[in-house]
Amino acid sequence: MHSVRCFNTSIENIMYSPYIDRIQATGRCGSGLPVSNLQAFDLGLSMEQMDTASVDNLIQQLDRVMNIVIITEYFDESLILLRKKFNWELADIVYFKQNAQNGRSTRKASHPRKINKFIARLNGADIQIYKHFKQKFLNELDETFTKDELQSELNALHKLQGNYLDQCVETLAIANSSYFNHLTQNQIYFRPYGSNTLGYVLRNSAKSDINCRLMALPELSITYFLKGVAARPVSFSERKSPNF
Repeated sequence: MHSVRCFNTSIENIMYSPYIDRIQATGRCGSGLPVSNLQAFDLGLSMEQMDTASVDNLIQQLDRVMNIVIITEYFDESLILLRKKFNWELADIVYFKQNAQNGRSTRKASHPRKINKFIARLNGADIQIYKHFKQKFLNELDETFTKDELQSELNALHKLQGNYLDQCVETLAIANSSYFNHLTQNQIYFRPYGSNTLGYVLRNSAKSDINCRLMALPELSITYFLKGVAARPVSFSERKSPNF
């Protein structure tokens, strides 16, 4: 939650801070930066337009221009839906998980009910948008696949991911480990960001494999590479391993 970063304190302290009235009234912290309903803000609403009617109007506009929506906690299902829509091969949606933290549990954060209600109250517009498009996504998933078909697709994706991991990856390591301390200039792009973030150390046999290299790249490196591809488009058959 951005208000935690803005005030450099815990959500519990923010609840009882002297600035709470301003946060709830304006959605901004002392610097003027938005701290709540950031999704609605990014989609075009001002901080003064977070009422239910304005959000409903935004949702209607988005419904007219967005044919498909991806939901983070249904990421694999979202990729499978995209594969179906665009007639992609299964290999087109295989990925390696990025930005995982060493030793951090994947269990969802648990807060006292009072804090959950406080966060929900501050982010009512975002929750309204999320609930609408999550339901839209689930409805489309149900209309596209039977339960067994979807599970079969998920199983095939996870199996192929496992095959690529076995083929490509020697080990996982954090950024400041010995695996990443002696990289050449052409390899530095594979170092993960953040001292505790896990990155992929490629097998020697996989270092020239385009698929292994692209899936192992951290978020910013693959973003820079894709921007370069977009600026200098080449045909699929002409793709070469990124020059780093």
